[in-house]
Formats: sequence, structure tokens, C-alpha cells
Amino acid sequence: MLFQELRELKKLVDKYNQKSVGQKAVFFNPHMFRDGRWAVAIIFSANPELSDMWAIVDNCFYHIHNAFWGVIDGKITLFVQ
Repeated sequence: MLFQELRELKKLVDKYNQKSVGQKAVFFNPHMFRDGRWAVAIIFSANPELSDMWAIVDNCFYHIHNAFWGVIDGKITLFVQ
């Protein structure tokens, strides 16, 4: 993803954290590949609600990012490239 899109995603995670009760999402390890594209892992809680995360997921669909789900330390994680 482009750096501008990474910043937009960070704003959505911050907005998610403002509304979230309990454990906050972590914008983990943003990094740039050699071609100038960015990637990040967004770590949610162990049982997040999809309805709460939908703005973030929808943003990934809109920009056609490679995004996939995984688990880090027992927490649901969205990896975005």
C-alpha cells in the first residue's frame, strides 16, 4: 500500500480505539518493502466484533490491498500489504 493509504489506515485504527471498550487494537510493525510499498499488522483482541472492525476491513477492500487474517499471541490479527 502507499504511505498515504497507511496513514489513512492508522487514522481508522485510532478511531476504532476511541470507540473500543477494553482492549485496544495495536498498529504493529509498519514497514516498507524495497519497491516503496508499505505493510502493517493490526492486532485486535482475542474476540473482536466484525461490526466494530468493518471500517478498517472496508478500507482494505476499497484500496484493493492484500489483506489476510491470522493470529499473534492468541489475538485476531489483520495483515495488510
